[in-house]
Amino acid sequence: MGGKLEVPGQYKGWAKPDPSRHVIVASFEPSVRPFASLRKPVRMGMIGEDGRTYQWIVKAGEDLRQDERVQQLFSICNETLAYDSENSGRSITTYAVLPLSTTLGLIEFVPKTLPFKEAMASVEGGVAALDRVTKAYTEGLAKLT
Repeated sequence: MGGKLEVPGQYKGWAKPDPSRHVIVASFEPSVRPFASLRKPVRMGMIGEDGRTYQWIVKAGEDLRQDERVQQLFSICNETLAYDSENSGRSITTYAVLPLSTTLGLIEFVPKTLPFKEAMASVEGGVAALDRVTKAYTEGLAKLT
């Protein structure tokens, strides 16, 4: 590729890649936007040579390989649904998950979505339920360790 960086997420597992058609990174957005969560992931943007901005969440401290497999399973489910006339038109929204190591990875940013905590806050009794589950999880971890 002559030292050029491709926008991540363009390789799909079911077809031979054609790098000549892949979008190359022209530049990066000048700043990142951190999320207020445990691992402090950040959202960053890559500007492709096609003029589009590709946004990714950079997440450290977690192994994203299982998340990647779940998204692959959802893609297979979507292919199956597409062949079923009763369920055609239905699909599971998927996004790219790219593990770079066992403790670092990229997650495709999906605009107009809410973090789980915010979604729970919008439901009556959601915050209390989330607090109960978090407490039970923390206590369970404490017992295991």
